Amino acid sequence: MRDKNKRTLMAFVFILVSVIGLNCFTLTYAATEKPAYKVLFISSYHAGFDTLPAQIEGMKRVFDEANISLDIDYMDTKRVDTEENYDNYFKFLKFRLDQDLKYDVILVGDDNGLQFLMDHRENLVPDIPIVFFCINDLERATLANNMSNVTGIVEGISLKANLDLAVKLFPNAKKIYGIVDNSPTGKGDASSFMLAADSYSDYQFELLNASNYTLESFKQKLASLNASDIVFYMSYFEDSTGNNYDIDEATAIISETVKAPVFRMSIGGVGNGLLGGNMVSYEEQGRLAANMAVSIIKGENPNDIHMIQESPNKVIFDYEIMTRYGLKIDDLPKGSIILNKPIDYFQLYKNILMPAIGILIVLMFFIAILIVDNMKLKAKDKMLYENNLELAALNEEMIASEEELRDQYDRLTDSQKSLYESEERYRVLAFTDTLTGLSNRTALMLYLDGFVIDESKKWALLYIDIDNFKYINDSSGHEVGDSILRQIGNRLRLFENKYAFLSRLGGDEFVMVVEREGVSNEEENLHSANFFVKEVMAQIEKVIEVQGLLFYLTCSVGISNYPEDGKDKAMLLRKADMAMYQAKFAGRSRFLYFDEQMELAFSQKLTIQNQIRFALSSNQFLLYYQPQYDLRTNEMIGSEALIRWRDGSGSFIPPSVFIPIAEEQGLIQMIGSWVYEEAANHARSWFEKTGKRLNISVNVSALELSDEQFADSFIEIINRYGLEPEQVAVEITESILIVAKDKAIAHLLRLKEKGIKVHLDDFGAGYSSLNYMISLPLDVVKIDRQFITDMIVDTRYEDMVRFIIDISHCYGLQVIAEGVETQEQLEKLRSMNCDIIQGYHYAKPMPFDALIEFGQMKG
Repeated sequence: MRDKNKRTLMAFVFILVSVIGLNCFTLTYAATEKPAYKVLFISSYHAGFDTLPAQIEGMKRVFDEANISLDIDYMDTKRVDTEENYDNYFKFLKFRLDQDLKYDVILVGDDNGLQFLMDHRENLVPDIPIVFFCINDLERATLANNMSNVTGIVEGISLKANLDLAVKLFPNAKKIYGIVDNSPTGKGDASSFMLAADSYSDYQFELLNASNYTLESFKQKLASLNASDIVFYMSYFEDSTGNNYDIDEATAIISETVKAPVFRMSIGGVGNGLLGGNMVSYEEQGRLAANMAVSIIKGENPNDIHMIQESPNKVIFDYEIMTRYGLKIDDLPKGSIILNKPIDYFQLYKNILMPAIGILIVLMFFIAILIVDNMKLKAKDKMLYENNLELAALNEEMIASEEELRDQYDRLTDSQKSLYESEERYRVLAFTDTLTGLSNRTALMLYLDGFVIDESKKWALLYIDIDNFKYINDSSGHEVGDSILRQIGNRLRLFENKYAFLSRLGGDEFVMVVEREGVSNEEENLHSANFFVKEVMAQIEKVIEVQGLLFYLTCSVGISNYPEDGKDKAMLLRKADMAMYQAKFAGRSRFLYFDEQMELAFSQKLTIQNQIRFALSSNQFLLYYQPQYDLRTNEMIGSEALIRWRDGSGSFIPPSVFIPIAEEQGLIQMIGSWVYEEAANHARSWFEKTGKRLNISVNVSALELSDEQFADSFIEIINRYGLEPEQVAVEITESILIVAKDKAIAHLLRLKEKGIKVHLDDFGAGYSSLNYMISLPLDVVKIDRQFITDMIVDTRYEDMVRFIIDISHCYGLQVIAEGVETQEQLEKLRSMNCDIIQGYHYAKPMPFDALIEFGQMKG
């Protein structure tokens, strides 16, 4: 009895220690009350504007904690600054408010929105308190603050604080440059910059107005700055030709060309090539404005809440750029935010490792006790065994009389077992996917019924789709594809438990339903959810081997949440599906949560999908050509054909938008046929007008190379227009060879037999392998433009470009360098014996008529 109690105590302690050490992943939120108050946020800009996510994040942190509902409207005045737009928004807001839609406070962001409310307050919201923030115009903010029931926050960029910080970090600098343009913001920045010069007499201040330069001349000017100078990127939205640039584009231009440290005082750029600075915190502005709104809802008079004129700023720096200029974290002000900082894994996991070691020691102690106790039990078992031998002899006499009864019982048991197995077999067939053994769509919908009925639960629905799976079926056969799906199903089973339900809808689509529980903090909850999804994706992305072939797969995942995204199972499934397609559209191999903007994006995608056929029939597609030059003779030797789409309004739709949709809908063959016909027709016209032969290259997609008739159809077009095969080249990418390698090689060999050249495009951008140069029928390797850009600032890329050129020449291949934009790049490539270049340094892509004029001018 004492031993039994001892074992029970040990088992209890073991379970207790295990529970303490277990870090289970669950995704259930605590239920919240229905919001009692409502706030409307009116933004001057559109939902995709750079500052908005941070503003909304700051507001939501406050409002979620206070259980306050937040509605958001977008005026879109950054893109559509017209009287008609303001009038339409006035009518829209007036209609909503007239429908008895009541708000306790109105938040307004940025100057245009504030001016709109000041102009129309009496007609729209005469009695509702207003809180403004992110206002650049102090005079406008002061006028608004003097109105009844109005208060807010002024956005102020601290130029002096940034200048003090810059000269402290770089005391040997002599010149300080300010990048501005002729936009209203740029003019204000220019004035502030030059006024500040009076306080820094030891330094020479100079403005770089982007609106006075073309893109190329501005790049050359930026490249000419000394590495010992200091540069402030203040505003850069337009150049002298009227081209507009968003913050990401401007940042890319500046970071790629400027050798000096670049400071930034507002959102964007830091973390993507710029050094950093004392920056406006839009999240902090949103948080402070939300706190003002909460105070007003709690009864405080808005007139008693003082307007905040000191903008809440944060010092943010990029660790990688700091290292480039020899800066250390200790050089920065305390509390600075450091991006791209190397991870200290011990510090990161210290809170996990130390308890784990302690638990391990305790477990080893109890295991030792269990071993000793087990030895004692074995000794007792031996004694019992000897006693049982004596009892066995007595039992043999009773067995004979029991055999007949047992036989009857066994027959009855067998009949019941057969009936149960039959019922179980039918149940499995009804609710199980026959290929993977997972639950099927029927089982999923029944499972969701139980969740929808139980409103106390919160859960997430993950819609998982394997990227480019169609190409595997087309290139390797459905038997290989089915084997891959079975392996993926087995991997996903690792995540099945009482909180997670897994099913296969069909094809390459899987759905997981995951309960959300155990994490009350919103930020921790999101972190845990993201970690879970990444673990699921990591399992799918492990290499899969089938019939001696290796497959490197990725997946796209869409996520909808119950009840935030709806309470209807079909709606939640559709929204998760929509988020998954948006993840594919954004580049694949990623996960996205559903948001309302996806409905608009999905609608726009359907619109583009429906318009592609019309665009083909109404001649909306165009071919542009970018010349290619022989570096030895400095002559134009050919041109790459690039498709463009100009819709009925005259706007251009980028290929990156419509090509993936065309591939997904099976329309890429129609577009490809049009491109080859048009390019062949232009090549013939060139010969008729100039008497010379035009060498052309056209891009070919993976889906086209999966078509059995591709090579024959392509050769037929070349022959029909009377072109020489040697003047035509097809451009393929490495990704084509990953998903359709065998068929692709067969088609390429057929083309080469006829004399048509094969170019490997974007070499280095993906899964580059020197094996391609040996096993593929190539004539030319095209080096990816990013290598050309980076080799100017990084000798490692310069060495890599030289290696690619040398090894290509060893295998008898020519080399084309893409994206050559500067004389410095050209001279480096010439010194490396590169054969051909293509880029803005010689010419941008142009229509065919312009190409003829260009060729005659250069010829």
